[in-house]
Amino acid sequence: PNIVCRTAVVRCKDEFERLFYHRYTDQNGEGLLLPQNNKKLQLTYRPASSAFLGTQLSKALGDIPDIVAVTGPLTGPLKKLQKVVDHCTADLDRYSRFVGRNPTRAGSTEAMALLPTDAWPPSLQAALQRLKTELTSGHITTVYKDLLARLDGAEAAQLPRDRIMELASKLETMGIGIEPDLAAGVKVPANDDPVVLFAVDGRNGSAPTNGAYKVASLMLDLASTVASADGEVSDPEIRLLTTLIDSWDKIDEGCRKRLHARLRLQIVRPPSLPSLKSRVDGLSSDSKRTVGLILAQLAHADGVATCQEVKLLERIYKFLHLDAKLLYSDLHLESSTGRTATFSIKGKKGFAV
Repeated sequence: PNIVCRTAVVRCKDEFERLFYHRYTDQNGEGLLLPQNNKKLQLTYRPASSAFLGTQLSKALGDIPDIVAVTGPLTGPLKKLQKVVDHCTADLDRYSRFVGRNPTRAGSTEAMALLPTDAWPPSLQAALQRLKTELTSGHITTVYKDLLARLDGAEAAQLPRDRIMELASKLETMGIGIEPDLAAGVKVPANDDPVVLFAVDGRNGSAPTNGAYKVASLMLDLASTVASADGEVSDPEIRLLTTLIDSWDKIDEGCRKRLHARLRLQIVRPPSLPSLKSRVDGLSSDSKRTVGLILAQLAHADGVATCQEVKLLERIYKFLHLDAKLLYSDLHLESSTGRTATFSIKGKKGFAV
């Protein structure tokens, strides 16, 4: 019997070999254990000349078993091999069809997004390992086109949304998270837009859709606009926001890592206030009041609330449907007490002091 190999195996030979090696060793370790077989391997020769019709020469090749003669139920060695081949072929199918239509783009970042990570070429695996090593020292802030170039080894073309989402998902399984998170519905970054890379554990890099995370990310976005209102985010402001993220006990470690990356991204490019309006409207009254208190505290984090910060806070308080008089009492409270409050997420409703 022979192993059946379909088009993807032939068209994508190198990718298939890498993928087969990983899948085979994952399932069988160093190899399949063959059952005992009494038939030994032998060399048989039949002359082509009609003068020797009926002549056959045979020679035993030692005590080597003839594995082709192994028969049995579906769990036999050849059946197991065929199953691994079939699974690898199925996982290569989308990549194979893409390469069949676009032969010059084989090996591109767009093509890699369709390929299982175990089949990625050594050059890409090495690039990812370098990224992971850099991430042990903290976040990496770069621009989108440079990220693609690091993966592609050259100037990469802009990817369609579905491809970059697949690529981001595969990178997460390898321990590399990307902010902004396209899975959360944000637009695909332009070539010169900043992105932040951060280390994840391979399971929970993507932002969840639960209410606690949504409220926390909104609060962080609002805080970023306040912190950058005077043109520079100060170290005390960054420390306060970092401490705030770490204090949210209803958010797991993976989400906190993403929020820290989100903070780094917002420092480079703060969101515009109008872009946050629809998300602000979904907060409860109590949550809006608590957000206002946190933002007033942030304005005093570096010792003084600047005119630009106060003007922006006036807009945000109006945004939050809070009385403007509350802003000045909140600012006065922060400046006179110098307190550092601890806040925690209490779920979909928002924050609680």
